[in-house]
Amino acid sequence: MDADKFQIATLDVREFKPEEITCKVENGKIKVSGLQRHESEEGFDSKEFRRCYNLPEGVDESSISTRIAEDGMLHVEALKKSPPATTENKA
Repeated sequence: MDADKFQIATLDVREFKPEEITCKVENGKIKVSGLQRHESEEGFDSKEFRRCYNLPEGVDESSISTRIAEDGMLHVEALKKSPPATTENKA
């Protein structure tokens, strides 16, 4: 992992399609959930998960990204906030 990035979470989502997974950022937390429904003549079956993670201090919330790797692992990453620019006062 790059020194300028946070690895916030890694989840096994092999049993879910990308469109069945949602990620939301609220109040300094990232909420990841998945919902899968199958209907048949006998009724329906559903599978669901929900996870909530506190965002690390210094994370740039606007840079949060998610990706599903070929092995079915969902990676949630974000960049660190840039340090404030310092200005020198010359007298």
